[in-house]
Order: sequence, then structure tokens, then C-alpha cells
Amino acid sequence: MGWTDVSDVEPGDVVSILGIGHVFFEEVTRTGGTASWNDQNPGNIISSGEAERYGAHAGRHNDIFAIFPDEATGFTAVRRYLEHRGARRCST
Repeated sequence: MGWTDVSDVEPGDVVSILGIGHVFFEEVTRTGGTASWNDQNPGNIISSGEAERYGAHAGRHNDIFAIFPDEATGFTAVRRYLEHRGARRCST
């Protein structure tokens, strides 16, 4: 079995190497953590058009979960997701 070529990966890509998913970002690769940590998606928001409107990488997902470009965007997405469902502002 040869090694997986990851020379052409883009931010938000998920590559499985030896059955373990690796999530690639601009400057880091995340693997071995929880789905929410690997995907920078603290709310485990499911990949969808809604998630993309909140800043998730378009068309990219890890299993069913959206992948966000950074933790700040992921946290903002959780706030917006909850506000949309509750039609009220979340306080910090």
C-alpha cells in the first residue's frame, strides 16, 4: 500500500490515511481529536447551505459535519445557528 498524495489538498479537505481522517487547513492539519475539534466546528453543525452561509467551507464536510476555516468562525456559526432557531440574541 502506497502513501496518500496530499500535495494538492486545499483548506477544508479531509484525507483518510490508514483509515484516519485528517482535516487540512491553511496552516495546520487536525487529526486524532473529536469531530468538533478536527473540523473547528464546536457546535457539530451539519454540513448544509445554512452552514456555508455561516462561513463553513463550501461543499466540504467530515462525515456529516461542516468544516469551518478557523475556530472563531466556528464559534460565530454556533451563535448564529442558535439565534436563528430562537429568534433572539445570545449573550456572551
